[in-house]
Amino acid sequence: MDVVALRLDHLKARGTYVATLKTWFQEAHLNGRLVSRGDLHLLIAEGPSEGIDTLMARFETEPIDTNARDERCIDKFYDVIGRESRVTALIKPGFTDMQLLNDTMLEKLVLDEWGVPKEWLSSARATPRSKRFLAWKEQAKNARKQERRRTAQVRDVGKQKQREAKRQKLEKAEGKSNVE
Repeated sequence: MDVVALRLDHLKARGTYVATLKTWFQEAHLNGRLVSRGDLHLLIAEGPSEGIDTLMARFETEPIDTNARDERCIDKFYDVIGRESRVTALIKPGFTDMQLLNDTMLEKLVLDEWGVPKEWLSSARATPRSKRFLAWKEQAKNARKQERRRTAQVRDVGKQKQREAKRQKLEKAEGKSNVE
């Protein structure tokens, strides 16, 4: 039996997301909890290692959330905080979605009742967004910067050609006036 903790970046269509998770958990014979506290969304899954592997594969290949155009999409922005083996199950059977009001309750459930290592929770709280999202955002920022550079280079080459043509035209005009 294994336990895995995922830090989800955001849930755009929470109802659809939770319904899909419930189906996946039932089909993989897993128990789990989706716990939200403010912007922190933790998914704790417990069950046979094959079931955990199936869940992880589904996150990579099957649509679970909706994008800005309200189309179903694969959730790319999650982090696997940790995975370890367990001897006995600590999470009650089934899947439950919980929205907590304070950090004390979050710690009590996640650390004490479900036996998740404290380092995992600390790791999830370390950044305001998932590491995958932050990496994607940085990559998109760099791509925009490179595009601006490329556009500026093309523009500068065009301006240089115009200046050169104007200079040659002036030289030609001066050459004709000197001959006369």
